[in-house]
Amino acid sequence: MVPNGPAGTRMIVAVTGKVYGPALNGEVVAPTSEWATIGSNGVLAGIDLRAVIRTDDGQLIYQHVIGRTAQDLPDNPSNFIIRSGVTFEASPGKYQYLNNKFVFGHGTMTGDKIKVEYYDTS
Repeated sequence: MVPNGPAGTRMIVAVTGKVYGPALNGEVVAPTSEWATIGSNGVLAGIDLRAVIRTDDGQLIYQHVIGRTAQDLPDNPSNFIIRSGVTFEASPGKYQYLNNKFVFGHGTMTGDKIKVEYYDTS
């Protein structure tokens, strides 16, 4: 943790999880981490996730997520609305089309569970 930076406190957290969708399914693998920024009010404010996804068919895809959070329920500081933008890097082949995508995400964080739906605007 790096306290009292210009945007707040920076906290680096290892991330694991699953990716589900109509065109891409897999798991988040190491080295994946979230470089979160905690605002001066103690609330998660900034998202900077750098993830490696291993697809169900064995391909590796790099995903970079940047975004912001807003408190969903002021009486429960562990619940947030998440808004994000995402880019990808994939090797030539089946997932190469992702290299030209910039998708937007809208989701929620409830406790330690995060669910984000992504929308392709291209």
